[in-house]
Amino acid sequence: MKKALSLILALVLTISVPVCAFAQGYTDIRGHWAEEGINWAGEQQLMNGVGDGRFDPEGTVLRATLVTVLYRMEGEPAVGSSSAFNDVSIGSWYGKAVNWAASNGIVNGTDATARLFSPETDLTREQAAAIFYRYSNYKGYNTTSRASLLTFEDGVRVNDYAIDALSWAIATEPEALLSGTSATTLDPHGTALRAQLAVILKRYYNYTHHQGSLHTAIEITERYHYKTLSPKLQECYLRMDTAVKKLSTSFWLGKDLTAEDIARIYNSYIEDNPEHFYMGLHYSYKIYDNANVEFLLYYSDGVTSNEETLSAQLKESILTKKARFDEAVHQVLHTIPVGASQPEKEKMIYDWIISNNRYASEVLNWDLDSISESPDELTAYGAMVNGIGVCESYAGAFQVLCHAVGIHCTSIEGTADGMPHKWNAVFLDGEWYFVDPTYGDPLLFDGTNYLDGPIETPIPYYHYDYFNKTTAQTAASHIPDNLLPNPTCTGTKYNYNYFVS
Repeated sequence: MKKALSLILALVLTISVPVCAFAQGYTDIRGHWAEEGINWAGEQQLMNGVGDGRFDPEGTVLRATLVTVLYRMEGEPAVGSSSAFNDVSIGSWYGKAVNWAASNGIVNGTDATARLFSPETDLTREQAAAIFYRYSNYKGYNTTSRASLLTFEDGVRVNDYAIDALSWAIATEPEALLSGTSATTLDPHGTALRAQLAVILKRYYNYTHHQGSLHTAIEITERYHYKTLSPKLQECYLRMDTAVKKLSTSFWLGKDLTAEDIARIYNSYIEDNPEHFYMGLHYSYKIYDNANVEFLLYYSDGVTSNEETLSAQLKESILTKKARFDEAVHQVLHTIPVGASQPEKEKMIYDWIISNNRYASEVLNWDLDSISESPDELTAYGAMVNGIGVCESYAGAFQVLCHAVGIHCTSIEGTADGMPHKWNAVFLDGEWYFVDPTYGDPLLFDGTNYLDGPIETPIPYYHYDYFNKTTAQTAASHIPDNLLPNPTCTGTKYNYNYFVS
């Protein structure tokens, strides 16, 4: 990456102003919060001064400028002679760069109808995040990290197109590509400044070098139930995803949807995304005269849930728990070698769950029909953070971790030995396998657990009799309810014997 970066010999951020070569310590950056990043960008020949020994750290950045930076990083590949936008001339200083970025899905423009890019308009912070995000996807980097925008007071102001990009940009490792302008503000619509871009470029360099230590996660549009939906229902599913990420309590789902459609969308989203453990156990919707459906979402911190609105106290509680959950997932991922095979990663996840959890048998005495919140024992949070839960918690945590390391996984609801139950299916080398982490917990068999260390029982039956089996092998005990489509598990190669033979 450093070699590619060095191709940018003179990043001209204010085209009409002469530039001067880098010299350590511009006169107008001493003591500036971005001094280190500005000096680094100068050393890398990414950004130059504006003359008279000045860098102009508070100067603004044009939309065309960042695109030109990325284009030069790619070695200025050949582009077509026709402009992608009506307000961009191929012969301009940014024309080829914008055309290249548009043809590769890195920029979309500011007005699709009029085909405008607004090249000489100031770049906003959320636009910068979106461009870096799309460029990273173009390069094949891992862009699945996410952090909640709602930890910032103005996080709800982020435009829909930039939600994923900004939530990625504040969650990148080894450090956030973008940080808040204060402890409580993100300023998504604020203009990107030269100092900010210098720092972002330094962080982006570190981000690209960190890629080799990251797992490639399963994107939301690759998840099992999303892919079973029609294009219309997929669009509604993604609208729900946008709303949940903002903790919105209502949003427009779409038009001309049946009750069966609405239930299918909601249940598919819930089953695909157990990391959203704070979603309540019920939902409602309103259908208006124009057939448009308003969907109402409910959230819970495990104790209380919202009504019409989400209180500041409940929101803060949910965000605190989400941060704990994300950190727990992060810690587990660091114990799983990136270079391990998918079956090896799956077994590590399975072993971690049953080694670090106690089955909450007391839940069997609860009246679950009367519960409107989402108790921790019933969600992925219980298994990931508290080390205690029932089948929903075990299956949810297993699915979250599998997705995080790039293993396709889904959960299945039904009955096991005549009791309501939830388990998983994983996709390995083209075949589905049945997995039940709950039945791997020895508490169900001999009343013991292994919270103090790794599994050391000499009787693997306790742990692996329901690990990577077929649907036919488990049909006598596990019966799915088939409210949603479920995969048929036929894989046999990666059962327990594969690991011990």
